[in-house]
Amino acid sequence: MINHLKVTVKGNVKAINYPKYTCEQANKLGIKGFVLSAADDAIYMEIEGNAPELAKMLSWCKKGSPECRVKSIQITSGAYMGYTSFEMKQLN
Repeated sequence: MINHLKVTVKGNVKAINYPKYTCEQANKLGIKGFVLSAADDAIYMEIEGNAPELAKMLSWCKKGSPECRVKSIQITSGAYMGYTSFEMKQLN
């Protein structure tokens, strides 16, 4: 079963390529969705996949990319969107 999660990561994560590394990790795990840098110095993502892969992705998100300092992570479930790839988006 495919699950959909909304994830917000806060800390020293924006200026150190967290979205780029997130995209790489998601593609490695076969996760679909997107990541973007939010206006409040947080990283926001929506991820879809099977439970084992999502668990691995969330574990990675808590540690993050090299040199980052994750202070908090908020996770909520959402409705399945049917994403077909994982990409970095720009905040409009």
